[in-house]
Amino acid sequence: MAESPVPLRPSAQLLQALQPLFDEVRRSQREQLGRLQRSVERLREEVWRRERAEAELRRIAYEDPLTGGPNWAAALAQGRRLVQDACAEGTPLAVVCVDLDLFRNVNDALGHAVGDEVLRVVARMGQQRIAPPGLFARISGDRFAAVLPGCDAEAAQRWAAELVGRAQRPVLVHGHELVVPLSAGVAWLGAHGETFDAVVAAADMALNEAKAQGRRCWRVFAPGLRRRSERAHALHRALSRAVERGELTLHYQPQVWLDHGGIVGVEALLRWQHPELGAVAPAEFIPVAEDSGLIVSIGEWVLQAALHQLRRWRDEGVPCPRVAVNLSMAQFRQPDLVARVRAALQAADVPPQGLELELTEGVLLHDAEAAQATVRALRALGVHLSIDDFGTGYSSLAQLRRFAVQRIKIDRSFVADLPHDAEAEAIVDLIVMLAQRLGLETLAEGVEQPQQAQALLARGCRLAQGYAFARPLPAAECARWLRAQAGAGA
Repeated sequence: MAESPVPLRPSAQLLQALQPLFDEVRRSQREQLGRLQRSVERLREEVWRRERAEAELRRIAYEDPLTGGPNWAAALAQGRRLVQDACAEGTPLAVVCVDLDLFRNVNDALGHAVGDEVLRVVARMGQQRIAPPGLFARISGDRFAAVLPGCDAEAAQRWAAELVGRAQRPVLVHGHELVVPLSAGVAWLGAHGETFDAVVAAADMALNEAKAQGRRCWRVFAPGLRRRSERAHALHRALSRAVERGELTLHYQPQVWLDHGGIVGVEALLRWQHPELGAVAPAEFIPVAEDSGLIVSIGEWVLQAALHQLRRWRDEGVPCPRVAVNLSMAQFRQPDLVARVRAALQAADVPPQGLELELTEGVLLHDAEAAQATVRALRALGVHLSIDDFGTGYSSLAQLRRFAVQRIKIDRSFVADLPHDAEAEAIVDLIVMLAQRLGLETLAEGVEQPQQAQALLARGCRLAQGYAFARPLPAAECARWLRAQAGAGA
């Protein structure tokens, strides 16, 4: 049997000669291992940074920065998933859209810090009543949406009613005790829409109906609301071209002295005759104009057209001392309103005393300091000012005393039940007494019967307008009426 060869062992001299090479290889291996470890650590840190950045982006994308709760993007993503689950499992799902009533008043009166805290209070109020995976999201401004999985029609209405009721109780915000009234609209999957987007749209239409019905209430979607919404959209499209197409006209309703029938002036009232939609009632298209912002350009046209008509009447010898024009909130808040009024008067060659501007109480109460400055500037210009629909808004006797108006218009709702309703009589008595103490005139709107005119005159109201004297008339007919009335009183 052959013996295994004995391995040769390197000599000491050879090992010594190779030692620097061995050291270089070990050093190179350590360096490569270190570089690899550092690369792995940098990669791990980069992955962590990216994960944290993605989480922050998701938070920003789906979290409302003001309330810290979910936003519209979160509601849309979660709602669509929940609708898919509900359809697959055959379970109910409802959506409730919520809006704060007259929230702008809070911001204007108490400041945006208080307004922001109110929104946080409402967000907590809603989220506390929802169990995951449902959510209560702020979708825009002061509007919220509740997504209620597993909630049938009855439960959804109960949820909305409880939230609206809870909002009637005062809350303390930055030292102010406030009531934060809400309106709500309710819709559910199946009956009101087959997708999340459709159900939200239905709930939003129901919310708008609740606000139109007086606020502080909730409404369920009905098919008629969709038709109404579609008509409002059609009106908006048509209204944007109505002025340039000559579809808008003015009618004029005479205002008279109750004791002797003399002419006080006329109020310019807007009318719209559309070639396809027909005559559109002001009660229908004015809110559309206000919501869309078209009311500013339309109001400007009304002011100019009314003043030019007054100029034509004066040139023709038609007896009309003054024309009254309504100013919307949006118009009144224009920083150059006084300059616009002055320019319109000059363009029509009408003295300021020939124009009366009618303001609502709400107009005067928004940013009261700025409103007082605007009123003073208009008075300095020489135009007359009146408060329209007095008693139906947010009356403030302190504010009324500071605003230099000359006339209060008693709303038709207080006139309608005269002289047979004791409460109506008491309200008219108080308004007339208040006006007299402040040195203001009173003019009653909506006077339709001689008995109403007599009751108003007996209570000290000396001016009126209404069907008892003349309905709103086209310019030519109004001119004939004014001439006839002046001739009868001669």
